[in-house]
Amino acid sequence: MTRQQKDPLRPLSIEERQMLEQLSRARREPTVHVVRAQMLLAIANGASYTAAARSVGRRSGDAVSHLVSRFNQVGLAALEPLHGGGPSIVYDSNKRQLILQTISSPPAPERDGTGNWSLSTELLADLPPPMHSVSEEEHRAIWERWRQGLTVKFTLPEQLPPLRLLLIWDNLSGHKTPAFVVWLCEHGILPLYTPLGGSWLNMAESIQKILKQRADGGQHPTQPQQIIDWFEAVAKVWNQHPTAFEWGGKRAQRRQQARLRKRHRLGASGACTRYPIRRHLSLWEKWRCS
Repeated sequence: MTRQQKDPLRPLSIEERQMLEQLSRARREPTVHVVRAQMLLAIANGASYTAAARSVGRRSGDAVSHLVSRFNQVGLAALEPLHGGGPSIVYDSNKRQLILQTISSPPAPERDGTGNWSLSTELLADLPPPMHSVSEEEHRAIWERWRQGLTVKFTLPEQLPPLRLLLIWDNLSGHKTPAFVVWLCEHGILPLYTPLGGSWLNMAESIQKILKQRADGGQHPTQPQQIIDWFEAVAKVWNQHPTAFEWGGKRAQRRQQARLRKRHRLGASGACTRYPIRRHLSLWEKWRCS
C-alpha cells in the first residue's frame, strides 16, 4: 500500500498537458526535460510516485515528490534543473555586505585622491608602482615609444607621470572623451585604440569567447553570482596553462579558404557549409520565448 501524498499534483491546464506530451515524445530535447515530463504525465494519469519513477528507470519516488512540489509552485519551469554544484562561492554574505557598504560610503579625497568614489579607486591601488629613477624627458620618451606608427594621436599633457599601464580597447566615442583621456594620462595609463571595425584585433575578444564557452557550456545559471563564480574558476585555470595565440595560423588559413569558396562559416571552428544552416528552436526554447 502506498503512503499518502503530502503534496499531490494539481490539475494540469490544457497548455501544460500539451507541452508535457510534446516534451515526453521529443527526441532532440535534453534528457532531463523528457524524463521529468514523462513522470509528471504518469502522475497526472493516476500513477503513484514510485510507479512514475520506475517508468523512467528511476528507483526512488522521493525525487518525484520534490518535482511535483516544485511544479505546483512554478509550473513548467520545474522541468529546468536547479544548480546542482559548481565552483565554491568566492564572496560570502559578509564580503558582499562590505562591498555594498563601501560603494554607498562617501568618498575620502585625502585617502583616495578623488572626490568621487568608483571602482577605479581600487584599480589604481592594484597598478604596479611607478618608476621614479628616470627623468621627465625619459618618461615622455617612453610614452611616445608606444605611440609610434599611430596615424591619429591625441595631445599628451605637459606634465606626464611614469607610465604604469597600457589600456587597449575598442575605438568608441565614450572611450575618447577629453576629460577621461586626461584622467588616464594623469594616473599613468596610456589608452590605445583598435582600428574602426577591427575589434577582432583585440585578442581579449577571443579569450572572452573561449572562457564563455568553457564556463557556461551546459550550465543553467539561476543567479548572476553563479556566472561570476564560473568565470573566475575558468579564468584561474586558464592563467595556469594559457594557450599561445598566433596571427595567420592554420585556423586563419582555413577561414580565408572558406571566404574564397564563398561558403558559410560555422561558429567555434574553421568548418563551413555551402548553404546557411537555419537553427531550429527546441520545444523548451520556444516555450521560454513565448
